[in-house]
Amino acid sequence: MSAVARGPSKLALILRQLKQEPRPILSSVQSLHCTYASKNDHFGARHFGKEYLPRIAYNNPDVQITVSRPLKKPEESLLPVIDITLLDGTKRTVEMAGKQSNIIFDELLNLNKTVAAKVAKATGSIKKGGRSFTKTRRIL
Repeated sequence: MSAVARGPSKLALILRQLKQEPRPILSSVQSLHCTYASKNDHFGARHFGKEYLPRIAYNNPDVQITVSRPLKKPEESLLPVIDITLLDGTKRTVEMAGKQSNIIFDELLNLNKTVAAKVAKATGSIKKGGRSFTKTRRIL
């Protein structure tokens, strides 16, 4: 019997999604803690948790990621946020209320770029893909 091509396997499709560009490398982040409703609210935040958090976790194995999805009653108010702890210990918060998942993802990447640029400027080093390079000047 001849083998019939069935297309990519389920694992191949999952890996393709995890390795999708742009790769979310969070070089200046120590931990992420996401809080959003478990159902009936915070649609962009829940989609972010489903689509983007697995990619972030795959590409940043050293970043500790926790998700809190408390059940909330309709009369309760819960603000969806990402609490970010940077490597230097400072904390930042990204509010996810009323935002689409791709906007939340872009804000997180921009925050990382801003912090990484400040660190590189202060220390004179550049971080690329988890590797550190130090700027040197050649004097002739």
